[in-house]
Amino acid sequence: MNKSITTIVPEDLYVEADWEILSIITRNLLSNAIKFTPEGGKITIKAENNSPDFIEVSIHDTGVETPKEKIMSIFFFRERHVNKRDKKRNRKQIGTHPV
Repeated sequence: MNKSITTIVPEDLYVEADWEILSIITRNLLSNAIKFTPEGGKITIKAENNSPDFIEVSIHDTGVETPKEKIMSIFFFRERHVNKRDKKRNRKQIGTHPV
C-alpha cells in the first residue's frame, strides 16, 4: 500500500471521552479513508483544541468524496448492554456505516 498518513495533534492535547466509542468512530473513518484513497494518496488526521469545551478531530483524504446528502446517514446509533450478565446497565453506541 503506497499511501501516506500524517497526524497533526498537539502534544499537550487531553481529551476526556468514552474511549471505546471514540476508537470505533476513528477506526471506521480511518478505514474508509484508507479504502477509498488511491495509491499515492494522502490521509491527514488532525485534532484541534479551538474551545475549552470541545476538540475537533478531522480525517481528510485525497480519495473519493462522500456526497453531502449521504454524510448524516453514515452515522447510526444503537443501544447495547455493557455486558451480558448485567442487563440493567445500557449504553448508547455510535458507529459508522460503510460509505
